[in-house]
Amino acid sequence: MTIDERQRYQLHQSLETHRGPESAATLMAHLPPVGWADVATKRDLDNLGHQLRAEIAGVRIEIAGVCTEIAGVRTEIHKVVRTMALTMVGATAAIVTVAVTLTNLFG
Repeated sequence: MTIDERQRYQLHQSLETHRGPESAATLMAHLPPVGWADVATKRDLDNLGHQLRAEIAGVRIEIAGVCTEIAGVRTEIHKVVRTMALTMVGATAAIVTVAVTLTNLFG
């Protein structure tokens, strides 16, 4: 059975009348703020802990997958940069060769 605020107030008034304001306040402080059905039990907290651990494990697996994908992207970037660098060296060597040849022909 859950009690509403009106019933809590009536209980407090009755306790004040029969036990005094200080005792009434002390007793009311020990009541849950809502019905007992809304109070978490140790089992509820344990279940929540297990759920959170499972979710965290899932997130860790996802992060590991993302890290693997990033490593693959980095490898691809390294390959492209190496290819571009070698192409630029080759193109530069070709241009220098053409320039030297032209200089020797016309110079």
